[in-house]
Amino acid sequence: MEHQLHVSLDKSTTPWSVDIDQRGDANHVERSLEPQLLAWELTGDAASGNLLALQWLDPAPPEGIFGPPELVKNGQRMTMTDRNHGPDSSGSWVYRLSLALDGQQYSTRSILLTGTTTNPSIKNN
Repeated sequence: MEHQLHVSLDKSTTPWSVDIDQRGDANHVERSLEPQLLAWELTGDAASGNLLALQWLDPAPPEGIFGPPELVKNGQRMTMTDRNHGPDSSGSWVYRLSLALDGQQYSTRSILLTGTTTNPSIKNN
């Protein structure tokens, strides 16, 4: 199963920031014996940009749960395997995602702002 997360620019912040749409619990991953695919896709004003990096914030997930992020579609999509197959892989991990657009770099914000999606996370149930 693919868990698709739409990535756009939030122009209501100064400076602009990256927004990850997690509506409908798109970031929640149920247990499965098969690896599941997480996919970040640039949309809206960010669609012509390039994803740069995914960085886990403290605490980082234990080794072996997630595969390395892979850029595809000329950097407009990033995928990563989630091996949530048991209680040892359950948890919630916050990350920072960055992108480049028109010579500028933007990233998710690590503070709580009303009305915006901040502190994006992956939640293995």
